[in-house]
Amino acid sequence: MDKRNDDLELDTLLEGDYKTDDSFTLEQILSEYKGSAFIAGEKKTPPSELDEKVNEILRSVTENAKREAAETEKDVDEIPAPETAGKEEIDSIDEPTRIIDLSAYRKEMKPAPAPAPKQEEKNILREFEEYEPEEGEFGSFSEPEIDESLFDNDSDEAVKERYSASSEEERFPDYDDEEEYEPDFNEEITRLTAPMKQYKLRSYAVCALTVLIAIFTFMYESQASLPFGIGYSTALAAGVIMILGFITMILGIDVLIRGTEDIFSGHAGAETLVLFSCVFTSADGFQMLVTRNYDRGLPFVLISAASVFFAMRGKIAYDKAIADSLKASLATGSPLGVISENETDPERDILKKVRGRDDGFYFKLTSKDSGELFYGFLTPVLVIFSFIFAIISSVGRGDSSSFAHSFGIMTAVCAAFPMAMTYALPFKYVASDLKNAGSAISGWGGACDISDADGTVITDEDVFPAGSVSLSGVKFFEGVNSQKALIDSCSLIITSECGISKIFSELLKSQGFTPKNVDAFTFYEGGGIGGDVDGDHILCGTGAFMNLMGIRVPEKVNLANTVFASVNGELAAVYTVNYVPVNSVQGALRSLLSTKVNVLLAVKDFNVTPNIISQKFKVNMDGVEYLPADKIYKVAESENEAPTGVSALLARDGLGPLAEVIRKAKNLKLISELNSVITIVGTLIGLLLMFFLCASGEFGNATCGRAFIFMMIIECCVLLLSQAVRRRS
Repeated sequence: MDKRNDDLELDTLLEGDYKTDDSFTLEQILSEYKGSAFIAGEKKTPPSELDEKVNEILRSVTENAKREAAETEKDVDEIPAPETAGKEEIDSIDEPTRIIDLSAYRKEMKPAPAPAPKQEEKNILREFEEYEPEEGEFGSFSEPEIDESLFDNDSDEAVKERYSASSEEERFPDYDDEEEYEPDFNEEITRLTAPMKQYKLRSYAVCALTVLIAIFTFMYESQASLPFGIGYSTALAAGVIMILGFITMILGIDVLIRGTEDIFSGHAGAETLVLFSCVFTSADGFQMLVTRNYDRGLPFVLISAASVFFAMRGKIAYDKAIADSLKASLATGSPLGVISENETDPERDILKKVRGRDDGFYFKLTSKDSGELFYGFLTPVLVIFSFIFAIISSVGRGDSSSFAHSFGIMTAVCAAFPMAMTYALPFKYVASDLKNAGSAISGWGGACDISDADGTVITDEDVFPAGSVSLSGVKFFEGVNSQKALIDSCSLIITSECGISKIFSELLKSQGFTPKNVDAFTFYEGGGIGGDVDGDHILCGTGAFMNLMGIRVPEKVNLANTVFASVNGELAAVYTVNYVPVNSVQGALRSLLSTKVNVLLAVKDFNVTPNIISQKFKVNMDGVEYLPADKIYKVAESENEAPTGVSALLARDGLGPLAEVIRKAKNLKLISELNSVITIVGTLIGLLLMFFLCASGEFGNATCGRAFIFMMIIECCVLLLSQAVRRRS
């Protein structure tokens, strides 16, 4: 081993990046001196002498490395720099030259951390302990120290993985971005339904107390003597009402807590208005009892208690709707997801069914509804105007003592009874009805997707499901190889994946044949398909399509609901297909068309046209759009490309469940928005009426009973309108 190779081996040991066949390793030292590790036959070398011999050889190698480094430094000036070296000088070098500078290792060097010995290395070490080297075989060597900062802390695998990433984002991922997390549906159902029983019991208790408060309020305002010794005493009546109202607030504390949390989270809403109503009507009552001024009538505790009750019922309805929707989603292992996508037509959103899609269902299910959106904006406005109106109607009239009463009235009428039910109640009805059919709408987000879609895709399988299509006859023309014509035409139709492909697959299988590969498959706009099978050009389609392609079809066989097949331009076979209309499909078509949704026919079966559908199902197909061939196949190709989650889930295939979901979703969105409008308009009217009465000092007309009747009228309108989502047509 020459001096220069020793130097290279030392550099390899220190840097680990130079590859040579004579690399300096412990295994080579052991293997080289393995046979001479004995002294005097069987006598073993003592461990102290063995260590000394090893150190001698290491010192020898180090001295050689130092001498080689000094010689290398002298030779540096003789090698031209890369910038000045000419092409001829570079080409003249036979072997690559490596300049090694060991000056960085001469001071304060520490040994590099050696990798864990492999199993083979451990065995060699055990063998080495049994050998005794002969005296004088090893030179001396001082143990070098290596600067650990020269080495990367990462393992080779980690570095390789980091720099094999295709982009900077993959190399340096952003760990702050959290993936959306959908909870376990069974656990979520349990969370929603477990406390519902006791929550309902508390709501019934609040209802009973509210009725009792209403009886006392109306009896007092009608100047009737109150029971339990209250008589005509305003102080006793106000005190009893205040106590009952306080109990209702304790029973409905969940509503008040959520209202408080909404304030601190910056999302004040309907329950915040209920909180303000309870607080300021109670403050009005306390001031009344303390000052003993009963000229303005009873505090509006009845309105606050009723608001708590209806808020609790709204929460119950909402949780029930969510639980029913989740149960429906778990009813089938492979649901059909209804998605809204624009891959088929970038200019509009189209609804279609995709098997196995349920992503995003929970997040749309629990998204903010119309009521939350409206009241999220209106709550701060109503509170501010209530305060302003209270100032005007009290301080503005020079009667500052009436501020608490005026402010209590304003905040009470702002907490409209239907606030928490504008969406929750109709959604409860929709979720309950759809759960019985194994379907579910993904909440307000899904209802908006479905209602705002520009159309819905209907395939030939939707119109004529499995079992409603059959073959009634097959005819082959003279001079045609019937077996080849059968196999080729059936293979072409099977490749098209149209509604009749299944019956042609069964026909081919019944004859003991298997379909062949089809090349250059083409879907023609004229009502047919084509392709190459074993070098022969096959066409299948209607009689009109064959005539269009220059293939003459005899008049006696050119009938409706027939499939013609040609081989290399010659008519080969004709198949007669029976299409049997299904009553459920007829009802679904009528229901779908009544919703004014734009129906898009994406049928691959060239026999299924709007005219055929109209004749078979006795429905008016005017305005139904027939998608062109390129978009028909794009509908299937873009099944998993929609970036948004599913808008609804269906447990069963077919047009009926799809039509029902679309109709329910459109009704849910429409009625929820109408409920919100009615509630908000009623709230604004009530607020303005009470402001004018208080500003004019007419507290005798601005009574709690009259305000309660007005607000119950609004509640009844919402209750009746919410029932409309359950209508069948």
